[in-house]
Amino acid sequence: MFVGKDIVLAFNWSTLLFILFGIVGVGCLAGAFPAFYMSSFNSLIAFKGGKATGKKGGFVKVLVCVQFVIAIVMIICTVVIFKQLHYLQNADIGLDKKNLFAVHVGDWRDNTIDDFKQEVLKNPRVESIALGINLSNVIQGYRNEKYTFHWQNETGDTDSLEMVGLVGDRDFLNTFGIKLLKGKTFGANLDDYWNSTYGKESPIVINETAWKMLKTEDPVGMLLQGGTFGIKTSRIVGVVKDFNFQPLQEKIKPAYMYYTIQCFEWMYVKIAPEEQAETLKFLKEKYEGMRPDMLFKPIVFTDFLNQNYARERQLSQVFLIFTILSIIVAMMGVFGLVALSTAQRTKEIGIRKVNGAHSDRIVRMFCREYMIWVGVAFVIACPLGYLFMARWLSNFAYQATVGWWLFPVAGLVVLLITILTVIVQTWRAASRNPVRSLRYE
Repeated sequence: MFVGKDIVLAFNWSTLLFILFGIVGVGCLAGAFPAFYMSSFNSLIAFKGGKATGKKGGFVKVLVCVQFVIAIVMIICTVVIFKQLHYLQNADIGLDKKNLFAVHVGDWRDNTIDDFKQEVLKNPRVESIALGINLSNVIQGYRNEKYTFHWQNETGDTDSLEMVGLVGDRDFLNTFGIKLLKGKTFGANLDDYWNSTYGKESPIVINETAWKMLKTEDPVGMLLQGGTFGIKTSRIVGVVKDFNFQPLQEKIKPAYMYYTIQCFEWMYVKIAPEEQAETLKFLKEKYEGMRPDMLFKPIVFTDFLNQNYARERQLSQVFLIFTILSIIVAMMGVFGLVALSTAQRTKEIGIRKVNGAHSDRIVRMFCREYMIWVGVAFVIACPLGYLFMARWLSNFAYQATVGWWLFPVAGLVVLLITILTVIVQTWRAASRNPVRSLRYE
């Protein structure tokens, strides 16, 4: 429920044995150390409130220090994951995403497309409409997504370049606000498509990345051999500014844009920000009236794109939950250790108060000890957190900037919670009447 995914547990004997041994094993491990630790005390020292020293006392503090390390690392990781997720969902991908909706139209390759556009564009709140492919993630593993073009370079040798094919109509660039750097938009004439004019020579537009890889000053007018769906030759008629047509885990690949009606599966509608509910209702009536066998189900384009980052959203929620749990577990360890320490040092506290020590000075004495342990944990946790997150961020071609401030803030959060826990637990012991403390056995 927290991560938006159902966990299905297959019931069989191996699963049952794993659960049983897991519960028994964890329970034994959790209870073994306290049992052995407490049973190792000298009975006389224990009744007198004696203090555990040596390896055992130090080992308990090391365990608390390890909890501090885990808590700081979890805070660092959680903040980085949320920061990267925010970056992924709000980064400038080179497309105008405002007031844009995506509608799945299936196989729409008849002449009613232009009729629908003309009809709905009469509404002043409908700004533009384009048809094309799924722009949230173009690479889906289909055979016709990429094509390798060939051409002769200046030396007469044959060069080749594999490019990703993006399908759209004549309003595609305008609807998405894609900037045309050179030339004109690709041909999108329905008659030329049906009479096979585009099959002989298809007018295409390439992106900046493809332009750089072609290694030519001006690619406009350049003739390339080949094309998708049996196209014999393709002529470059324009160059557009780079935009992301894949999730930001991937770098922008060389791409070309062309017209083919058989790949129109999505409709993209840009509408005015005012009265959007009424505008969508109007579009629904017109669309379903023209295509009664299809349903008009608009998706906000930003949500359409953000579907690619469902895994990152789940990961951020999981890390948030475990970060909170790690802090709670660490503070429970601190609380228990401080309670044991104050009970063991009751007479010491009474002697210090008799000699004139104030309660706040005694509290500071306890706080100083735990501040040292948090400091040690901070030194260990920072490089660990950095290495973990650097490795995770390497999965993304585009990454959020992580400032140095994150590391001291993570340590400061744990330090403040620890000090607060120590103060709450030690203030009562430090405020006790010293006579009662000295008589404590």
